[in-house]
Amino acid sequence: MRLTKIDNIMLHEVCKIGQGADCCRYLLHDPDNGFECGNQPSRLRDTIDDRAIAGSMTAVSINCAGI
Repeated sequence: MRLTKIDNIMLHEVCKIGQGADCCRYLLHDPDNGFECGNQPSRLRDTIDDRAIAGSMTAVSINCAGI
């Protein structure tokens, strides 16, 4: 699965990195590509949703429709 890289403006204004529960649950980090969006239909997104619902994540918001 190819993910979309997130620029610095979107990272702070939309994804809300570092803002606890307001941070997007789909914000992912790849050491080679930087921050990426995981809000595309996939098993990964389903797993993230399950963890957010179970309360095992701090970042639980859904901040956009995905990129």
